[in-house]
Parts: sequence; C-alpha cells; structure tokens
Amino acid sequence: MKNSSRIVGLLLLVNIALVYMHYSLMADANESTEYPQTYNQEIEVINRAETIIVKQHFTNLHPGRHELVFPKNVQNIACYKEKDTSCSRLNDNSTAFIEGEQSAQSISYEIPTESKYGASLFIKDPFVTIRNETTNKSLLHITDEQGIGGMWLSGLKLIGKKQTELINYAFYKGNGPITELYWQKDPLPVTHQAKELTIYGQKLDKEQGEQLANSLAEVKTDHLDVIIGTSKKHVQGDRIVVVDELNTTSIHQLYEKAIRTQYALPREELVTAQLTTSILLDEPVGATRSKRAYEMLKNELTKVEFDQLQLVLMNKRGGQIDAAGLDGMIGELKGMSTSFVQKNVNESFPFVFEETREIVLNGKEQEGIPVVMKGKQTLYALNALLTAMGYEVSSNERSIYVQGTQEDYRFSLRDPFYVHNEKKHTLREAPYVRIGNAYYFDEDALRRIFHLSIQKNDEQIVMTSLNGGESE
Repeated sequence: MKNSSRIVGLLLLVNIALVYMHYSLMADANESTEYPQTYNQEIEVINRAETIIVKQHFTNLHPGRHELVFPKNVQNIACYKEKDTSCSRLNDNSTAFIEGEQSAQSISYEIPTESKYGASLFIKDPFVTIRNETTNKSLLHITDEQGIGGMWLSGLKLIGKKQTELINYAFYKGNGPITELYWQKDPLPVTHQAKELTIYGQKLDKEQGEQLANSLAEVKTDHLDVIIGTSKKHVQGDRIVVVDELNTTSIHQLYEKAIRTQYALPREELVTAQLTTSILLDEPVGATRSKRAYEMLKNELTKVEFDQLQLVLMNKRGGQIDAAGLDGMIGELKGMSTSFVQKNVNESFPFVFEETREIVLNGKEQEGIPVVMKGKQTLYALNALLTAMGYEVSSNERSIYVQGTQEDYRFSLRDPFYVHNEKKHTLREAPYVRIGNAYYFDEDALRRIFHLSIQKNDEQIVMTSLNGGESE
C-alpha cells in the first residue's frame, strides 16, 4: 500500500508539473504574439461654424490593444456607431481599443476653430492616431457646410470634388498618415501633377517639375502638396508646403519632407534626416553640416559600398532610422564601428572609425582611451593615453605640453617640431591630429617618440612602455 501511495503521489506531482508547464508555455506564447503595427483609416470631416466635426474609422486593426493619441483641444469624444460592432472595442474613457476580434472601429470628436478663418487655416496633427503604430492608407472626405469656398489640402492626392449651392465636397486618397489640414481662401489652379506631388499656383517649368517628380519617385515617397508664390503665410508641414518660389533650398526641403513620409526619423535629428535624404538621392541636401557629412561619407565609401547603403536604406522603408541606426548600417558595410552620424547631430565632426578592442597599458586594462582610424592612420586620444601613462597634458594655441617626473615634451602647433628635455627634434609632419575638441596622436609616432610597444590581437591592443615611461 505504501508503494502504491507513493506511485499515485508521484504521478499526481508529474501531472501538476505538466499542467503548469502547458499553461506557462501558453502564457509565454500569448505574451510573445507579435501583431503588424499598421492600420488603415477613413476620415469624414464636416466644416461647420466654429467647429470641425470628425468621424474617424479605423480598419485592419490587429486583435491586441491599441492606445489612442488625441490632438490638442479636441472636444466631445464619443463612439460613432454605424453598426453594433462599430465601438465594441472602445474602452469606457475612450482612450483605447481593447483586445478583440473586430478589425474595424469608429469614433467621433470635434475640433474647435475660429469663427473667421481669415486668408488661411493650418491645423497640425488634426486627427487621432494610434500610439507606436503606422498608418498604411488613408481616405479623407471633406464637406464644407459653411460655403466658405477656397481650397483644402491634406497632403493626400485630390481624387475628386463637387460644389453645390449648399455644400462643397472633396475626396482625397493616398498612402501614409494625414499629419496636417490646410485651408486657403483663394483657390489656385494645379500647375503640375504627378503621383508623388501636386503643385498649385505659380506655373512651373515642365522639365523642373518632371525632374522633381522623378527624384521623389525614385525613393517611392508619399504624396506632397506644394503651393508656390501666392500666399503671404509660409507653411512647412510634413506633407504640405507653402513657399514663395521653388528654388534649390525649397526643393531640398521638399526632398527631406518626402523622405520623412517613408521613415520614422527623429524630429530633433535634422542631420540624420538630411543625410538620409542625401544618400537616397545621391546629392547633397540640407544645411552646411549635413552636406559636409554627406561629402565625407561619399569620400569614405567605395561606389559599391555606397550603392549597398542606398539599398539597405530602401529596405528599411517604413521603419525607424536614427543617428545610431545609420551609423550601424555604415559600420556594418565597412566591418568597423563608427559614431560619425551621432557626433554630427550636434557639431561638425570628421569621419573616423572607432576601435572597439580593449586597451591594456603596462599590464593594466584601461577605459576611456579613444582610439580611431582616420584614413590609413590609427590615432590615440593624446590626453587620455598620456594621462594614463603618468604625464600631465595641457595645450594652448601654440603648443601641446606633456610633463612628467623624468621627461618633458613640447609639440609645436605651428611648425613640425617638438622639444624633448630641452632638445629640439625636427619632424617631416605633425604627429597629432585635432578631432573635435581633442588632439589625437599617430600610432607610429607614439612608438617612436614615447618608446611604446604596441601589439594587437583580436580582442586587445597591448601597449607597453619600453623605457618604463612615467606610469607606475
């Protein structure tokens, strides 16, 4: 009996363990479910006195939870019930669509406006979005019940419009989100139209318009609306631009905005956006720092590598790109690490690759000694390295001073020579390079002047003072 009881007890424990493992695996499977982070939308806009009424329909929603992001100052948020399931997933405080199988949900809300629009009206981020998800396709219906006339733009392509005595109606369709809504009192003729952009107002040279459209087509951008030379108020939206004229600067701005429709680029990283645009178009675009960064990158990469970088970026369409990510793409092509783009976000910085191997100096592991490769040179951060060796390092506009208990050096910043313990030595070229705010010393010069042995393996750079140096 005792043996039977033990066997029964053992089987019971095994069954409990198996049930636990089964449900644990099920829970893990549920937690790890990955849904496509895209959705489609159809938006109805009704313009009335002092308010814009919005009915927004989300489709292609995945079964997981969706957090809603509302524009500023919206009012009267509510369910828009076309059928019984229209709001079945909308939570009680209308801030999210909860888990469920219904892939289509609808809401309504109001956007307060001034009773008098004036000559134009621009609303940034007018509609609800879903946090951390991307709009795939958008449809937009605009019905003006005030009879104010004029023209409405949304960044989407205008498909058709109809005007009656009581209302004006327009229908728009396109890829991507609707990030702004623009109204202008004076309607303008379309002077150039293509899949990638519509230009209103000032007549555009046919060749210039085709070249602009072709460039945008190459990088497969979402549609843009451009008004030229007929409005006193300039607008620089994501997909709507109002400018005095279409010149080199404004064209480059259009390119950058077009690229932003295809990638999630940080707004604060202007250089990243402009450099990405330059790479895709293969021409310098943007501010001086961005153009300089593009030229340095072109000089560093071979044609094959540059073409590969373009292809990698094209394959990233729809995803996020920041400075670190772009550095990673460049580094992977070269098989080396770089933070070139990250450093150029806030200042002009030369193109260098960074050594990732551990530094060992006189038998001790070191941290905080930057080592970079610039062209054919390997360069060590002078202050960090020599301080670790026991020297004191300082500089002014004329010289770099390296002082130790047994040895003193002065390197001229004006002429190719240095002084070691009061003895002058002439150099064929300066052994240092200024990178950013720091001086870097050439590896061969370190060996020769400071009597350093530098040995390298796959994981370490081992440095040893042959004459004992100043280190302990």
